[in-house]
Amino acid sequence: MHVAVVTFAFLLWPISAERGHASQGVIAFDEVTTFNEASLKGCRKEGTCDLYTMHNVTIPSYVQAADFAQKLSYIRETQLPDKLTTREDVIIENSMRYALLAYGRNDAKGLVYHALRNTNDLVALELQFKSLRHVKGEVDDTAHLVAYLIRGEAPARGFGVVLAYKGSTNSVDWKVNMDSKSVLLFPDMPDEKTNYVHRGFLGHKQRLDERMKKAPMAPLKDSLKLWSIETSAENFHDFLLEATWNWCICVGHSMGGALAAISALDLAIHTKQLREKVPLGVPIPAVYAVGVASAIPGSEGFSESMDRYVKPHGGLRIANYGDVVTFLGYGKMSFRRSKRTVAGYEWTLHSSVFSRTFKKLKTHIQYDIDNGRGKLTRYLFSSMGQTMKSNPNQIGGLSLSTLFEED
Repeated sequence: MHVAVVTFAFLLWPISAERGHASQGVIAFDEVTTFNEASLKGCRKEGTCDLYTMHNVTIPSYVQAADFAQKLSYIRETQLPDKLTTREDVIIENSMRYALLAYGRNDAKGLVYHALRNTNDLVALELQFKSLRHVKGEVDDTAHLVAYLIRGEAPARGFGVVLAYKGSTNSVDWKVNMDSKSVLLFPDMPDEKTNYVHRGFLGHKQRLDERMKKAPMAPLKDSLKLWSIETSAENFHDFLLEATWNWCICVGHSMGGALAAISALDLAIHTKQLREKVPLGVPIPAVYAVGVASAIPGSEGFSESMDRYVKPHGGLRIANYGDVVTFLGYGKMSFRRSKRTVAGYEWTLHSSVFSRTFKKLKTHIQYDIDNGRGKLTRYLFSSMGQTMKSNPNQIGGLSLSTLFEED
């Protein structure tokens, strides 16, 4: 497994030059337009093409977020239909956008809270977390998570949560990828003794949990009161475990998809009793997992638990056909689909034989979605070793204010 991952990494690294950016590392804000124009090259010879990258992707509105959660709850298709409906369009678009935001929303702080407003109306809270291994001043040196608390729609209100996990961009991430020993996810739970996961992925996720346990709720409480939400939690980790949210979506790309799956099962099991205590007639708060080109997070027992506790039916996996990364991660490596141990539904997108054979990195980071109505949307993820700090383009028409930060 180690040899396979290392070989794969070195095979793909040089290919990142084809993406047209000026240099690896942190991309300056004034380079973004040039980067996006290069990324659009060849996107569509005729017709129109919209491009989303980690530089220009915008935070979905609270209405879009609620629609995303609702349509996830309705998924029954184990495979992506040949012709996309509005449901698939919404799910794919928001999955890609939140997964991109995990890379692009990065203030280079260990912890930062932002309030997002539409005029004077507070519509969302954005929280950025780096693991406690983060070194002050570094932009990308460890695991990174972007969380959104999103105001619910009237009349029910309440709020939803999105936890977006970044994939591999730095040397620490790659060490995590190669730490593939099998470990129990719930060693203190006798009834959950079959949930084995990739040790590196679990450690990365737990180090983000440690940061969340040190993230104070005090700077957020006044904002939450505007949504009529009270909490006794002293830190953000405990706040999540109160399960007062309407829904929680864990999403990520590549390694981030594996972290999202582990996080979703962890949250679903630890909040199961609280979520089932809702009044009669009130929907039980659901935990969803969405992985874009996700690595394999865990064992067959883990997948079975995902099927029981996480929606939709174990989570949703979206990937290009032939993406090698979706065969890597936990367990023995096999490039036969029937041999993989994965949970939930898998929507496979079309990719050309040329790309699958000669441009394997492109198969992992570029997603061209044709809505069948003469319009193509391209989602382009981070190349290895490439990151960028947050920029104003990502806010869209919202206003942003900082509530708290520490490094």
